[in-house]
Amino acid sequence: MVGLPHGFEAPELLGLVRPDNVEALLRERLEQTGFFGARFRENAGRALLLPRASFRRRVPLWLIRQRAKKLLESVSGYEDFPILLETWRACLKDEFDLESLKVVLDQLAREEIRVSEARTSAPSPFAANLIWKQTNRLMYEDDTPEAGSSALRGDLLKELVFSSSLRPQIPRELRDRFQRKLHRTFPGYAPRSAVEILDWVRERILLPESEWRELLDAVDRDLEEGSVRELVAELGGKVVRLERRTSPLTGPVVALESLPRLVAAGVVDLDATELLSPLTDEPLAEIGLEALPLSEASPSSEVDADPLSDLVAEWLRSYGPLSRRLVETTFEVPAARLEEVLAGLVEDERLVVDRFGDDVSEVELCDPENLERLLRLMRAEARPRFEALPLERLPLHLAVQQRLGTAGAGLRDLQRSLETLFMSSAPAGLWETDLLPARLDPYYPSWLDSLLQESDLTWVGTGKERLTFLFPSDLDLLRSPAGDDAPPASEVLPGRDGRWDFSELAESSDLDAATLTERLWDEAWRGRIANTGFSAVRTGVLNGFRAIEERASSARVRRGRLGRRRFERWRSSSPLAGDWFRVSGDERPGRGGVGLDALDLEELNKDRVRVLLDRYGVLFRELLLREEPAFQWSSVFRSLRLMELSGEVLAGQFFAGVPGLQFASPAAYRRLREGLPEGTIYWLNAVDPASPCGLALEGLKGVFPRRVPSNHVVFHGSRLVLASRRNAGELDIRVEPDHPHLLDYIGFMKVLLTRQFKPLKVIELETINGEPAPTSPYGPPIAGAFTSTRDHRSIKLRRDY
Repeated sequence: MVGLPHGFEAPELLGLVRPDNVEALLRERLEQTGFFGARFRENAGRALLLPRASFRRRVPLWLIRQRAKKLLESVSGYEDFPILLETWRACLKDEFDLESLKVVLDQLAREEIRVSEARTSAPSPFAANLIWKQTNRLMYEDDTPEAGSSALRGDLLKELVFSSSLRPQIPRELRDRFQRKLHRTFPGYAPRSAVEILDWVRERILLPESEWRELLDAVDRDLEEGSVRELVAELGGKVVRLERRTSPLTGPVVALESLPRLVAAGVVDLDATELLSPLTDEPLAEIGLEALPLSEASPSSEVDADPLSDLVAEWLRSYGPLSRRLVETTFEVPAARLEEVLAGLVEDERLVVDRFGDDVSEVELCDPENLERLLRLMRAEARPRFEALPLERLPLHLAVQQRLGTAGAGLRDLQRSLETLFMSSAPAGLWETDLLPARLDPYYPSWLDSLLQESDLTWVGTGKERLTFLFPSDLDLLRSPAGDDAPPASEVLPGRDGRWDFSELAESSDLDAATLTERLWDEAWRGRIANTGFSAVRTGVLNGFRAIEERASSARVRRGRLGRRRFERWRSSSPLAGDWFRVSGDERPGRGGVGLDALDLEELNKDRVRVLLDRYGVLFRELLLREEPAFQWSSVFRSLRLMELSGEVLAGQFFAGVPGLQFASPAAYRRLREGLPEGTIYWLNAVDPASPCGLALEGLKGVFPRRVPSNHVVFHGSRLVLASRRNAGELDIRVEPDHPHLLDYIGFMKVLLTRQFKPLKVIELETINGEPAPTSPYGPPIAGAFTSTRDHRSIKLRRDY
């Protein structure tokens, strides 16, 4: 029985457990379950390891459980404790049928088994106990061990229950395609700037000369502007080719800053090596070697680590199965030394040695993670082919991904809608006039106020009169990986920590209301400070983010104190409600990208990819042009490529007419395969994150109105049925006047007039399909849906009370 988070779908859960990782997942988690604890208690009791007071006296079950847990905690540090081994055997041989489980998981992965979901308002008899709560910890506690995983040797466990079967042979075509993606020579994968080339050569450590030429050809193929020679020239000696005087073979290409590692590992002898230009093969006279720490032993943090072993293992991660000969010619170390390194990697399970294809006659070497990726890709290849959808269906996919047209209402639906919009920048006033009302029917500003008060949710400025929503712990995702755009300390707030209302800030800063208001908003848009509520933003939107000077009424002055109306005493004298605080995020060491190593920075970037996949489902270069810099294509492409190889995202052609690479989440891929809901009617503002307006795609040019806040679009499924300009002043209706859904299509105009925040007082409809609205055949049905008046120029629409 599994309890899933709200909104988590069954296919997503089944996609996490695959035939290739089920054994590893069991090894990692089984010992921490009550099932394993109960079997250990039975085996320990059978072995007389759980003492009893006497044979005539009964020991309570809860006490036996406590003793079994303490015993398991005590023996979990032994590598070969017999009772632990017997418990694993009992679980995996007697209780589980792993082979049948793998068959079922494989059939699920190949989509040979169909999964259906049923949502009920009450739990089933099987799930009813999930809501039962314990009333007595010791008496009713289960057998879940308190200790973590034991130190039981993995080789014993594998020998006992994880005996491997024959590995499937990997087709040559799949291996070659995988290798080209790893080497970034596959179409669309090549580096596009000098910085990317340098980073890639640094990551590859030793790049054979033939692969360097292939990379340059790929860069030249994918480059849109400039030439590959210009990019390499920009490197300025930071990338060199090693010419070994003792070897007749052409030397590899390396990053200059990688030389200390190569020298420490014994791969490079600078006295017997000449440094050449990687493009012209001319000797480099001044290379700046004196600035490199060539005397350091090794960058490894472990004293007894072998620098050559680490170097070879890291180098192998850029390859699928490869011949031993390539390793020998690239590193050129003594044969006995290389044999020692490879044997150690095999023993440490950092290298797999086998024949991986039917067309291979000699034993090959392969990084184990890349081998798992290849096997996963083999299963993916066996799935039915996905035919790219027409580009016209992209807006419907984005709408479904961002919950448009679902008519949700309430705090929970507001939470779900905001989750897809986290860290998406938009004009401040648009959030409550268009973005949220398009997703919720109705939408009440008090819901957003409740979320801001009851959770850690906050808003953060992202530019002039623009903001986004996020949790403070995610602030490091919004800012650049280097942390160089983190805002400095506030100049208005009196301290680093704390919260201050407007009157306190006015007193401490000695500024008048207009100047203080201007300073506060200036720092808010820079992302330095924020307000505890959203009322200040609403007030700012209504006032143009300027202070309104308090005007004393002469009548009030004449009436004096006793003549004041009672409600005036309750009005706040502060022009901006709420408390202001410094936006600091998570300031633990390493957060925001500062002080993180390359692996931690990569995890940070992968989190950005996951945010984007939640928002769009399918990612491509043109779609991310509207995102903040840390979320744009150039920032996340490397992580997308790695996540594709690990199976977390899928690469392919999901929508026709999109040039270049496309990546999709497994959930979005399943949704596209199952079919999009063509009956959905939805509207959105032209600058909405889900809007197709302004997308730089050839097939969408001229189809939608300009991407400005006063324009709107209405869709019925994939079809654009209405385009609105100047807040419904001009309509382009693409159905007949007697269409049965015409009133549904103009429903967004009712939202503009009736929304809770900043509703329009009147819509002055001037033209419909280029004709004057009063004489248009669409005029009568539209006017009948509102309280309307007309003259010779326009139809004026007001809310129908």
